[in-house]
Amino acid sequence: MTTNADIIADALRLLGVLTETQTLSAEQGADGLVTLNDMLEEWSEHGIEVGYFVQTSPADDFPCGPTLHAPVKFNLAVHLAPQYGIAVRPDIGARAETYYRRLLTQAVYDRMPEQDMSHLPGGLRTFDIETG
Repeated sequence: MTTNADIIADALRLLGVLTETQTLSAEQGADGLVTLNDMLEEWSEHGIEVGYFVQTSPADDFPCGPTLHAPVKFNLAVHLAPQYGIAVRPDIGARAETYYRRLLTQAVYDRMPEQDMSHLPGGLRTFDIETG
């Protein structure tokens, strides 16, 4: 299972703060967790509900499914960069933006009520190609 620390460490690796062989320090984990909670709370305020709830420990399992790992890692990297005085590489920023826009679009789509079109002309009619 992926932990919050795994997500935070991967975000820091995207920024070049950690190498592949380095592990997350306790301070990086604590700071990263605050930023992770803040970022996902902001997403929730924008209607992006991913099943996340406030986390209290980097060692806890990350509560979102695997399809959200990449969107969260890339966006977390963007949110963590200023704390480390690092400029986000354009490719990292672009992927984070793409992931965020997809999640936002899905959130809007999920909130749209299904519409009944049966009252419109042709709403109940069907066309039979054989009988015209």
